[in-house]
Amino acid sequence: MKQLSIFLLFFSPVCYGQIPLRMPIGGITYSYYATFNPINRPALGTLTNGRLTVTSTSSAGQFISTIGESTGKYYIEYTITAAGAGKRLIFGLVNAAANQTTIFGNDVNGFAVISIPPTGIFTHNGGGSYLPFASGVIFDVGDLVALAWDAGAGTLDVYYSASGSGTRTLLGTAYPALSAGTYYPACGDDAGTTFRYTVNFGATPYAFTPPAGYGALHH
Repeated sequence: MKQLSIFLLFFSPVCYGQIPLRMPIGGITYSYYATFNPINRPALGTLTNGRLTVTSTSSAGQFISTIGESTGKYYIEYTITAAGAGKRLIFGLVNAAANQTTIFGNDVNGFAVISIPPTGIFTHNGGGSYLPFASGVIFDVGDLVALAWDAGAGTLDVYYSASGSGTRTLLGTAYPALSAGTYYPACGDDAGTTFRYTVNFGATPYAFTPPAGYGALHH
């Protein structure tokens, strides 16, 4: 029993996100939901709530999930619980080459959705592919941002629910043709002010029903 506990503590992908999360142990296959990676995170970032709530005061880097995918359809909800004055909040996908010294979406390794008053943009590789979404939609405290990610088809749809509205709106297809490869859900900030998000990868009931065919990020 002690050997099994040590194996799970030091080699479990829930801790490091480096090996497959679906493992047969003693004839039983255990399934794990994604959390945020405690190792690969911004220098000024912290994780709480079972590594599902992120807090940071840095605009460099991003919080990255423990599970990456190249196939399948996944639905992810972020609830904003703190947003600095700039409200330049970022959500999206990164690949394994993403680094923690670059603002999320400013290089080829990230596909980002950024709230920049008075509107927002979808951006990849800095200014290489800015595309405005609905004017007047600024992510703020209490709002919910959801991603419907079709890893196989390479598409990322972005949904938004204003605080207290009880409704969800499709902002648009941020990226209709992602570059091929494995991506990881991620989040960050572009203003260097304090932000805090809580993510639901599907381990608990979603606030809204996922689009048909989409579901939890787990192995």
